[in-house]
Amino acid sequence: MGEPLTDVLERGFFHINYLLLALIHGDGEIARRCLAVLDGLKEFTTGSFHRPEYLTYASLCLGAAPADESGPALRRLRKIARELRGMAEIGAAAHGHRSLIAELSIAVLEDRFKESCLLFQQAIDACRERRFLHLAGIVAERAADFYERNKLPVQKAEYAGMARALFEEYGARGKVSALDRRFAGAAAASGGGPVSRRAGASLDAESLMKASRAIFDTIEMESVSMRLVELAMESAGATRGHLFVRGDDAELHLAAEGRVTGGEIHVAAVPEGGLNTIAPESCPVEIARLVLSSGAPIVASDATEDRALFETSYVKTRGTRSLLGVSIASRGGAEAVLILENELTSGAFTPERMAILEVLVSLAAISLANAQMYSQKERALALERSAKSRLVALNELKDEFLANTSHELRTPLNGIIGLADSMLLDRELSAGSKDNLQLIVRSGKRLANLIGDILDYSRLKKKDLVLHKKPVDLRAITTLVLALAGSFAGARGLDLRNLVPASLPPVLADEDRLQQILVNLVGNAVKFTPEGGTV
Repeated sequence: MGEPLTDVLERGFFHINYLLLALIHGDGEIARRCLAVLDGLKEFTTGSFHRPEYLTYASLCLGAAPADESGPALRRLRKIARELRGMAEIGAAAHGHRSLIAELSIAVLEDRFKESCLLFQQAIDACRERRFLHLAGIVAERAADFYERNKLPVQKAEYAGMARALFEEYGARGKVSALDRRFAGAAAASGGGPVSRRAGASLDAESLMKASRAIFDTIEMESVSMRLVELAMESAGATRGHLFVRGDDAELHLAAEGRVTGGEIHVAAVPEGGLNTIAPESCPVEIARLVLSSGAPIVASDATEDRALFETSYVKTRGTRSLLGVSIASRGGAEAVLILENELTSGAFTPERMAILEVLVSLAAISLANAQMYSQKERALALERSAKSRLVALNELKDEFLANTSHELRTPLNGIIGLADSMLLDRELSAGSKDNLQLIVRSGKRLANLIGDILDYSRLKKKDLVLHKKPVDLRAITTLVLALAGSFAGARGLDLRNLVPASLPPVLADEDRLQQILVNLVGNAVKFTPEGGTV
């Protein structure tokens, strides 16, 4: 059964945004991994309005392919370019810039210098005109790299400054700082000095990249929870953080908590426990419930001045100043609640910071859901292993019981058979008594054979069945077995034939076991051969 469509769309939406972050950040390896995932989500990439976006990002990703992968990248780029040209012919305003990006990627890989120079400028202008500043910035940075490889420093500085200005307008301050570090003179070319990160600066593309890579490197719930709290506190400037995760019992559990001590963030996982087991004075339990009940984020510049928050035991006890609470949802339901606070200052969590922080927790939503599924599978596997070990132990007890019981039954049974055989020697017995004694002997021997089979089975399982090998006349044993089956075969009109050559030399075997095998084989043959047939 395939993956549900809602899950495919959710994964596709996440990975296409993650691919964009990788392209902005210049992380080719992550970009290629995201593209590989998207390639497998056909329902998302072919049947949704995200296809033009997917093709555009794929063009940028393939256009930066390593030299040893340029051949396959070019073949795929030509197909993408044809499709985007078709889209551009229908809607030039919507797709013209996308077609230019694909054509540019092909020209760069094919090392067509003059055409590449022209297409770089055309693609940047088209993206900027349509306000796709992030795409224009990516292409401008690619142009700076292109001119640097071709040893043209003036053009390199011009496009590096252009990329810086575009990303600054886009709001990616971390990317601007990265460009300042990469390209000497980029700041001057763009008409301003380097932009340093303020103490209250919000998350940007660079820190989002760092955060998402750190979170998605693991699928263990404890590690994901701790990393999320640490990164959220670091990015938001929080002094304390708590993450509550919904468990298998549909209740929220405190998964991780962090605090700043000595200027460093310390985060610890919390042993599983429901909210009812936690003192509300020491943990923002009531605030987590408020976030869930309201269905919206809670942002307070000063929690002591917010009536609803001040009524909670936690705020009353701690006198919390800045407070932020947000739910982390996946597949339509709240999976977790993140609570951040700053005890030192009011207004620490600005609306801008809140908006960007929501991007971070949306990235974490899928990771948390995957971690929960992983934990559930691990628990299910542990239960399965435990049940299997118990079944194995019970099976061994059963085998041991059967073996011991068989040994205990064999002695009295042999005694019964022996007594019945000795009584049959009495010539004064009536015919009825002889028939009864013969019935006892036959039934006893049949039961003895069954007990022997049980003991053999036990020996085989323990691998201690001993074979007493010696030269055996195979034809003679076959004749004996056919004679034993003769009466039953005759009643069904079967023809029993011994085709073992008389001249066959003796075989090395355990005579009793060989006879046992042949009795079973011939018995089954007689039983299942149609009447009048030949065995």
